[in-house]
Amino acid sequence: MTWVHQLILREGIEEARRRAETKHERLLVEAVYQVLTKDAEKIGFTYSGFALTCPQRQPSRSIA
Repeated sequence: MTWVHQLILREGIEEARRRAETKHERLLVEAVYQVLTKDAEKIGFTYSGFALTCPQRQPSRSIA
């Protein structure tokens, strides 16, 4: 499904629709397009507590 996502972003929805050969591919293109447009309309918020629970990487130390 990644190829459909990349195709829509790179070439546009009209080109993706044109390249879809089977009914399954046409449905897939439309589904991916719907997800992309809904994601673009959303404003994302993240709870600040998640930042405290994420695994943290130790800062690299240089040996002098």
